[in-house]
Amino acid sequence: MASTINSSYQRHESEIDKLLYSGASNWIAAKTIAAKYPDEKIDSSNLLKAINRRYPVSKTTQHTEQKKTSSSSFAALKTELGLHENTFGLPEPLDDEIKVHTLPVADNKILLLSDVHIPFHNIPALTAALKVGVDRGVNTIYINGDGIDFYGISRFEKEKRLRSLKNEIDQFREFIGIINSLFPLARRYYKLGNHCARWDSYIRQNAKEFEDIEDFAFANVMRLNQTEWNIIGDRDFAKAGKLHILHGHELAQAVSPVNPARGVYLKAMQSTIVAHHHRTSEHSGKNIGGDFITCWSTGCLSQLRPKYNPLASYNHGFAIIEVERDGDFHVENKRIDNGKVY
Repeated sequence: MASTINSSYQRHESEIDKLLYSGASNWIAAKTIAAKYPDEKIDSSNLLKAINRRYPVSKTTQHTEQKKTSSSSFAALKTELGLHENTFGLPEPLDDEIKVHTLPVADNKILLLSDVHIPFHNIPALTAALKVGVDRGVNTIYINGDGIDFYGISRFEKEKRLRSLKNEIDQFREFIGIINSLFPLARRYYKLGNHCARWDSYIRQNAKEFEDIEDFAFANVMRLNQTEWNIIGDRDFAKAGKLHILHGHELAQAVSPVNPARGVYLKAMQSTIVAHHHRTSEHSGKNIGGDFITCWSTGCLSQLRPKYNPLASYNHGFAIIEVERDGDFHVENKRIDNGKVY
């Protein structure tokens, strides 16, 4: 049998080489030769074995230095059939996958601030949170979304006296400057929230010509790139050890306002901390494997009774997160009342 396999391969070696160089996989080459010479009654599976012995990876893959196919449940089948990534030349898909940013192990003492909503921030609450960060010697600042409100470019109806985009941006830049001066050695992260996303949305709808101009990117206009802030996209996640960090709007309507942390628990099924709901909450439970899971939502650092929701059950708050080298973590979900931290 071996001699038959070898003879089939040897008779058509030059033709097989041409197929491989043209982009065909080992499997396609074997099938093509068997179909082209029916009188020879070539067994394509046996011919494939001969080709695989000669070229464990197809020549086209070797010459274009394609990346190795990621491991999957189909890896064994791909090897057997001589397939490489995108064997059939399918069109390249658009990249619409979220990115998960894992914080370095050294970023292990985090001050988590969120929902400042400049220019509707609350000075006593924000001052209290920053003071705790300074006193505790945090080495990482993580603004978990909506540092700026972007009221001026909101799609909702606006009061003329409050509608000043320039004022919002100026105040936000000033706030970032204060953070930089208070924590000059800290690693700094800024996660885009749903209010931050208003910037790109406004440009897409009203000034498409500016979309691809880097100077108009959020991080550049807000002067975050100039001061070494790491930007987390509005749909991307972050992880500090084993703890997932989301703004909260990524979960859409899946989270109940009654107990935001419980809604996050039911949706994420992983230990997760969110903001967005302007309320401090916590929920714990075990999954089917017996793993203990806790989810949190943090309070805001903005005004508690905005005109659009005067009876809101908001509270001020922030969090301190400490992460161990093995990824375990400890969350202090702080509540602020009249400038006092609890």
